Amino acid sequence: MRPGAEIQFHIVSGPATRWGGYYLSTEDAGTRVRFAMEAKREGQFGFLSRLAFLGGMLQRRVNSDVAQLDRLKKVLELQPAI
Repeated sequence: MRPGAEIQFHIVSGPATRWGGYYLSTEDAGTRVRFAMEAKREGQFGFLSRLAFLGGMLQRRVNSDVAQLDRLKKVLELQPAI
């Protein structure tokens, strides 16, 4: 990975379509990672979005997406310094 890199994603499965990315930039002696995501409930899930269990389901998916930050950190730490 190089500073200034972007890793973008678009997820179409589950209770909502989610898109966003991880944005890397050089800062002091390290790398800053910014995570941004948007979600939109669609189709039958849009109609059911008022149900509590669906909100919980979406929250679990978002938590999983955010958890990828730990994995990205490990990958970045394994890369040789540029």
